[in-house]
Amino acid sequence: MADRELKARLQEATDTLREANADWLAHLADQFGDPRFRMAAGILRGKRPGRKPAADEHPLSYAKALLRTGIARSEHDAAKRAAKLFANRPYVPATTDRLRKKLRRKLNNSE
Repeated sequence: MADRELKARLQEATDTLREANADWLAHLADQFGDPRFRMAAGILRGKRPGRKPAADEHPLSYAKALLRTGIARSEHDAAKRAAKLFANRPYVPATTDRLRKKLRRKLNNSE
């Protein structure tokens, strides 16, 4: 029982120190205008740096349906058609590549 209590107190102290350091780093980011401090504060708070993954459930299901029905002849064709329908025009090539990779992964895992 003492071990659990000690672990809980240590975890609480660690969380307190982590949050205090994150606040300090955020303050430094504001003071100096350096985004690296804000990124470090986010990491301490448990936020992963970088872009959030795109939610592609609808375009992927559409591309799978195109493949299943035979409308699209390849994974690339299905991804391109889905990207044209779901993405804004300047983002179609990047969306096509992202959907093609996700579609290939999904199809290889299902077989």
